[in-house]
Amino acid sequence: MKSYIFGVVVLLGSIWLVLLYSSGAPLESFHGPGGPITSEEQEAADRIEATVQTLSQDIGPRGAHAPGSQDDIDRYLQREFTRIGVNAVEFPLEASGNLGKAFEVVVPGRGLGRETILLTAHLDSAAGSPGADDNASGVAVLLEMLRTLSVGCDRTLRVVFWSGGAAPLGGTEGSTAAAYANRLHSRHEKVAVAFCFDSLGVFCDAEGTQSIPFPFEFSFPARGDFVAFVGDWGTRGAMDHAVEQFRAACKFPSEAISLPSSFGFISEFDDGALRDSGYPALRVTDTGTLRNPVVGTHADLPTILDYPRMARLSQGLAAMVLGLGKRTITLM
Repeated sequence: MKSYIFGVVVLLGSIWLVLLYSSGAPLESFHGPGGPITSEEQEAADRIEATVQTLSQDIGPRGAHAPGSQDDIDRYLQREFTRIGVNAVEFPLEASGNLGKAFEVVVPGRGLGRETILLTAHLDSAAGSPGADDNASGVAVLLEMLRTLSVGCDRTLRVVFWSGGAAPLGGTEGSTAAAYANRLHSRHEKVAVAFCFDSLGVFCDAEGTQSIPFPFEFSFPARGDFVAFVGDWGTRGAMDHAVEQFRAACKFPSEAISLPSSFGFISEFDDGALRDSGYPALRVTDTGTLRNPVVGTHADLPTILDYPRMARLSQGLAAMVLGLGKRTITLM
């Protein structure tokens, strides 16, 4: 009996240590309201809302399942790049017979210019879905970040928008992320860290609005008001650097989720495909279906997104990237 009790205690202790490691990160997460929206944040919120509206409503479902949608996306992105004042290179990407497309903006680095920080968001949506949260929100936030990041930092920034990241291709060898990783390998790019911005528009203050699978509900909030940084245990060091920079720069609730890659929530997205190709990649997300049950459906509409919070988040993420652009990044 004593050995049984001892075994249970050891098991529970091990689970608790795993939970602590999986959710630990430097500095304290911000809690509570972030204060009234500033005029600068309101302008950013208006731009973000306009992008989400254009992609999810004016264009609608996007991808190979929606003929003609890519041409509409191309025209819209080129207009936005011109407004921001950056040049984008457009090129096809093919993986496992699946043809995708990417737009890449390169902001050359200075002292550490041979090292790259990769920032990505997928343009397509699930079949039949307007894809406001998944993933017009990620595209809109990254475009807004680009306005700040176009000034550059020590490391080279590669800001990439691609098709072929929505289900069922996301996270697989047939995804555009995998094809882009092959392109990086062929060019011998040294990637310090990669970020995939995927579903970044839904935030809720009420208790019970965040779903967390057992047993992780014991170490994560039940209120869906935070942004999540997601990675596997191999990218834990990079995550610590990223979360530290974000929390130092932004009054916005944040959580870190670091788990073995065998978990579907970790691997079945673009960041998983990048990690499978050997790159230290993190996903920045509102947790998708764990908070927003209409992701991937016809009900994923612009009206459910919180644009003021997305604006504040985009500023904090841009500050995070600029901070990472001038410091040593260790992966473990």
